[in-house]
Amino acid sequence: MYRYSFRIEIEFTSHQMAEAMYQAILPDIKDIKFRDTKADALVNGNCLEITIYSQTIPKLRAIANSFLRTLFATEKVFRELKIRVREHD
Repeated sequence: MYRYSFRIEIEFTSHQMAEAMYQAILPDIKDIKFRDTKADALVNGNCLEITIYSQTIPKLRAIANSFLRTLFATEKVFRELKIRVREHD
């Protein structure tokens, strides 16, 4: 049993975007190096739901920050690609 948990639900404009974001953090979810910390994620319609469990708050915060940084970077790349595709139309 884990002492702490953190759950976030992020709504995107489409199921495809939620799925792409899920795929972006999936390697991190599978590669958590702490034995006393784990994470789960799922796509539910246009939403990405992430839950992190840990025995300590610092580890919980570290994993949450890592996932959020990955999501922000991925969203920025998608935004830039979308702008560039429009410029070439």
